[in-house]
Amino acid sequence: MGREPNYVVETTLEKIPFDFQGIHIKDENLVGEIALECDAYVVAIGGLHGKRRHETAEMLKQKYSLRNLHIIHHTAYFCSTASYDEGCMFMPRSILHTYSKIGKNCILNTGSIIDHECDVGNGVHVMVGAVVAGGVTIEDFATIGSNATILPNLTIGKGAIVGAGAVVTKDVKDSTIVTGVPAAKYVKR
Repeated sequence: MGREPNYVVETTLEKIPFDFQGIHIKDENLVGEIALECDAYVVAIGGLHGKRRHETAEMLKQKYSLRNLHIIHHTAYFCSTASYDEGCMFMPRSILHTYSKIGKNCILNTGSIIDHECDVGNGVHVMVGAVVAGGVTIEDFATIGSNATILPNLTIGKGAIVGAGAVVTKDVKDSTIVTGVPAAKYVKR
């Protein structure tokens, strides 16, 4: 995007693991103070924390009137009929296909594919190498694990987790974890 971050708020690492010329903040209580000096932000909380990522991004936008930026790798591909909302991250070789749409603050990780006519909610994380076939609905805050496959025309419920390598052949209910091939071990979160 042609911008370098002025601040990175990261509370668990001693050092930011990329070339960074700004200030590393280890106390998240300072976010409000920092926000007053900024015009935009990116919330890069990954993993199973889609709800937290989304809520933090929305708070920064509402409370401090900041712009929610995208991170888009130059090898990510978007079909011209696809759409995505603010604050999304598209990692290397991620694909968003024909007539698919993605909500706010989502992550499409490296090599992940959202095929045609999918509807992806807010705060969703599609992890490395996951494939979401056509016509799938993924509701808010769901996580699709690395190398998982979601077969066509299914619904993945709100807050659901699809385990790494799972092959989903049936709808997944809200707040449920599914694993296996085919994904058959359903556990309520």
